[in-house]
Amino acid sequence: MNPAQPTTRTRPVASVFIRAFLSRKTIGPTLAYLGTVMKDFFFLQFSVKFGLKEIPIINVDHPLDRTVPFTPGLVTVYLDFVAFWIRPLDYIGSRFGRKKQAEYTVAFLRIVRRCYQDAAQVYRFRMTTTQRSAGFKTSAKMNAPFWRPISTALTKSACTGS
Repeated sequence: MNPAQPTTRTRPVASVFIRAFLSRKTIGPTLAYLGTVMKDFFFLQFSVKFGLKEIPIINVDHPLDRTVPFTPGLVTVYLDFVAFWIRPLDYIGSRFGRKKQAEYTVAFLRIVRRCYQDAAQVYRFRMTTTQRSAGFKTSAKMNAPFWRPISTALTKSACTGS
């Protein structure tokens, strides 16, 4: 690799996040995005989980899902999609300057925020769930009732109408 060519591979994602999302020009859109995530993702899901809202839940598993391998030891690789979206913003900042980075970060946040808003329109009508892979083991923290998936009895009754 050409040492003169900027790369973000060696930068920690946390520092990339801070640099891209917490500038004077991006803090407002960042807070708007986080508010949408809290309202349209977390609150919506947990309001159903804790019985504050009643939204039918349907199972969206497909037989092909069982053919996709899942290796629990690679969870960090699966979760790297976050860095996949954030690192290009840092590259833009390194290559074209902070002003361009802020411009593209604001555009990115608006697009992703809109995705959450659009998804919430569906989830206010019907929630979805899937069955976890047999090889999936949660940590002790994730085994708390707060993290358990919504019961299959709920799922079955929503799918069958019984």
